[in-house]
Amino acid sequence: MLRMTEHANEKTMLTKNERLILESLSQAETPQSAYDLLDSVRDQGIRAPAQVYRALSGLMSKHLIHRIDSSNTYLCCQKPSHEHPNAICLAICDECQQVTELDGVRIGDQLEEYAKASGFESKLTSVELRGLCAKCH
Repeated sequence: MLRMTEHANEKTMLTKNERLILESLSQAETPQSAYDLLDSVRDQGIRAPAQVYRALSGLMSKHLIHRIDSSNTYLCCQKPSHEHPNAICLAICDECQQVTELDGVRIGDQLEEYAKASGFESKLTSVELRGLCAKCH
């Protein structure tokens, strides 16, 4: 199960909707789509997709959750006390959907060097490794 990280508790300025979405994500066993999240919090007053997307955007800007681009799903940040590097690296099991957040500092630094050499200024790099976890292969 994906658990709310310790640094989430350090963030004091969450809106009601952000708290509800973060709690729902932290209790989910797999990454969740915005519509999965809407279904899970509908009884608590969130009724429109726009409310979910605003909450997700706020939580991402506070570095409490990550978006998995390839599946358009979200999960809680698993690195409780690290400084967020310029790259987010996720290892995603295609069989069981387990996601492990990897240390992105080295790969982020290398990609940043490549980008600068070509005159590109990157703001965030998201790397997704897809395959099978140790349990599934």
